[in-house]
Amino acid sequence: MVGVEENMGGLDSEMIKSSIMVPQRVQLLVEEDIIQVSCGGTHSVALTRDGRMFLHGFVWPRRPGHPSEVPMNLPPPKNLSGGEADGRWCAELVACGGRHTLAIVEWHSDES
Repeated sequence: MVGVEENMGGLDSEMIKSSIMVPQRVQLLVEEDIIQVSCGGTHSVALTRDGRMFLHGFVWPRRPGHPSEVPMNLPPPKNLSGGEADGRWCAELVACGGRHTLAIVEWHSDES
């Protein structure tokens, strides 16, 4: 993943200090398999192949320039027997606006 200084949305605070506007590798998520990035006014979200989202930039109360995984605090769907299904929510697409982020999520059961 690469970015240019003025379009970083807080991806790497060290890059913002630079006056050189050339693409540079973002080191914060070098170990992750990033498949999509969306940039908002003051933040960015990186989506991994396994459906996790990492938030960067100025998002209160987090520290700017430090990635944090976005928790998906949605209740699991109910299975046919009335109990909660086993699995987890996975993001499929992400989009950032000026001060908000939206994601399309899908339930991935432990059985698949």
